[in-house]
Amino acid sequence: MNPEFFDHISERLFTSGASDVFLTNIIMKKGRPGIILNVIIEKECAETVKEILFTESTTLGIRTFPFRKDTLVRKFESIDTIWGKVTIKRSFYKGNEVSCKPEYEECKKIAANLGIPVKKVYYSIVSEIIKTGKN
Repeated sequence: MNPEFFDHISERLFTSGASDVFLTNIIMKKGRPGIILNVIIEKECAETVKEILFTESTTLGIRTFPFRKDTLVRKFESIDTIWGKVTIKRSFYKGNEVSCKPEYEECKKIAANLGIPVKKVYYSIVSEIIKTGKN
């Protein structure tokens, strides 16, 4: 399949309710390179996703597996930074905070507006969070 199609197919899958879409490089039989298109969905989306895969890709078949997904409790809050207000995401495991990070899209927008690297914005906010002990 033309690899340029993956972007279009991924967009359609996300629009149809997929919670995640990702590609995995593999070596197939006879040493041929291939790509697995992985899609994580709720059962309710199965028929729509199947239609997208069979009509938009060159696949001849799909494999389905039930699985369980465990996630951390997340809380969002807005904090004042040297760049202005930024949303941060705090993640908790068994009531204890295990992660705190700024929202990437907001960091990206700040960086684009100021013409600076996104990593400078991102890491300076992380540094502020650590210094204030709010992580």
